[in-house]
Amino acid sequence: MEKSVNAPEFRDNGWTQPEVRVEQRDDGSYVLSSPKRASEIPANVIALLRSAASRFPERTFLAERDAEDSWCELSYRQADQQSDAVAAWFLSQGYEPGMRVLILSENSLAHALFSLGAMKARLTVVPVSPGYSLFSQDHAKLKRIAELTAPTAIFVQDTARYARALDALSDYVCPVIAVQADRDGVLNFESLLAAREPGLVDASVKAIQGEDIAKLLFTSGSTGEPKGVINTHHNMCFPHAALSAVFHPDQEQTTPVTLDWLPWHHTFGGNQNFNRTLYYAGTMYIDDGKPTPELFGRTVRNLREIAVTAYSTVPAVYGVLLDLLEKDVALCRQFFSRLEWLSYGGADLPQSLFDRIQTLAVRETGQKIPVITALGSTESNSILTIVHWNNETMGNIGLPVPGTQMKLIPVGDKFEMRVKGPQMARGYYHDEAKTAEAFDEEGYFRTGDAVRWADPSEPTRGLLFAGRVAEDFKLSNGTWVHTGSLRTRALSAMSPLIADLVITGHDRDELGALAWLNEDGVRALLGDSCEGEASLPDSPAVKDAIRARLQAWNQAHNHASTAIRRLCLLRRPASLDKGEITDKRYVNQGAVLQSRHNRVEELYQEPPGATVILG
Repeated sequence: MEKSVNAPEFRDNGWTQPEVRVEQRDDGSYVLSSPKRASEIPANVIALLRSAASRFPERTFLAERDAEDSWCELSYRQADQQSDAVAAWFLSQGYEPGMRVLILSENSLAHALFSLGAMKARLTVVPVSPGYSLFSQDHAKLKRIAELTAPTAIFVQDTARYARALDALSDYVCPVIAVQADRDGVLNFESLLAAREPGLVDASVKAIQGEDIAKLLFTSGSTGEPKGVINTHHNMCFPHAALSAVFHPDQEQTTPVTLDWLPWHHTFGGNQNFNRTLYYAGTMYIDDGKPTPELFGRTVRNLREIAVTAYSTVPAVYGVLLDLLEKDVALCRQFFSRLEWLSYGGADLPQSLFDRIQTLAVRETGQKIPVITALGSTESNSILTIVHWNNETMGNIGLPVPGTQMKLIPVGDKFEMRVKGPQMARGYYHDEAKTAEAFDEEGYFRTGDAVRWADPSEPTRGLLFAGRVAEDFKLSNGTWVHTGSLRTRALSAMSPLIADLVITGHDRDELGALAWLNEDGVRALLGDSCEGEASLPDSPAVKDAIRARLQAWNQAHNHASTAIRRLCLLRRPASLDKGEITDKRYVNQGAVLQSRHNRVEELYQEPPGATVILG
């Protein structure tokens, strides 16, 4: 079918077209790489800061809400000078290269300055999930991280808020530094900013090597103890040199502006987004909202004030955001006024959401807006593949970024993905056994992710994410179930009733699901029919609506490997301590099934109980 001459085009961002080299081996595996060359790799993260400060000294680097709810802005000049002061304090106190410093609290201006200052002093920064401090009952993961890293300083934003965590780490005799300090013996962060040792700092910065360990990022620990992933300066700088070969933003004329909630202890927030801001001398507004019903309103408030040039979040947020944009003309106009592209990660974006995005984009701008994604891991410093072309099919994770080699190993009807490149961590901190397990005989990192060709006859169409290799299972009849793609498609079909779900059925006769309600979505869809219900999971109207969606899904997907015959609603939220959920709101299928095995048994009991919804 020929394209209509009046059909809206995608916004032209100067992105490059997809290219890939493909080598097929005799064993059926493939090796993929990009024919493009990465740009020159910056010397280290501090070089990015100092370059931006010299070119755009008064440009806002970071901004956060203050106690009066106004935006407090930090320019590049201020960031460079104040992080110099932090480095001067460390150096004057006799800190030596490689010593570890823990950061327990959320994203903030002080967090950024402490981290950059520590790197200038050639220390190793260890940002820890705030959930391990604030929501954990036993602090086991926090204690394990401290045991492994032997911290020589601990930073928190507020000692009162982090009192339990600090008590859990009381065996470690080292300075505790806080912005808000109401605890004896704690150093006020402001006192660090008064330090002055320009000669020492400059000498320390000049001595930074690309292979110095700048940061340790800990995996979520959902499949065991958290592992400390080694991030060198070279690791962290390479992804942006690679991406600059396929993306060409003009930071001289258009300042990249983002609003970001992704936590800095996570590789995408702390390495990709934070370092990308430095690389392009952009401006990042720290979002005090989160993708939760309680906090998303803050994100919306911020979007009313800030016209972003790019916006990235998890797919679940786009559904809620689109509901608002479709109703609020002023918010929609503001959101698209400077927007150059959108991106998502953590899960597939349902095709229905992509279509709604384009409807609004065309209405507001007359053009479609590029929606991209990538695939990466903590071990890859966030980026392995990326979609850097106009793509209309969600689930595509793109092609290897320049400088990266990808090996695809056949596993049934898909491929296990293994990779190597300058962004890859050299291993896990003080864990030789896990490091050895992580790499194959050719030095490729075993990602555990599965992919398929978008079009086997045309490799440049990219790769499709096909879930985690270890999460797939067989039904009792021997039929394989590919949970990654099934979860995404089923969740899309159940929207907006269901917030998330996991698939059950290992060695069973049929598939089932454990699911969490999206209470806001339920009330918006069902309205008066569930008004006044004390417990939505018990509401007949809610159960009827879910049953209807299940039946429609099964009619369209009537195969043992796709039909979901029964569903049970979960009332208890996913647990961070048990590894059921990460800070990025990713639900771990295996951890949920393991910790809630009683609910799985309940789901399959005969005859079905009152809590089971049959489809």
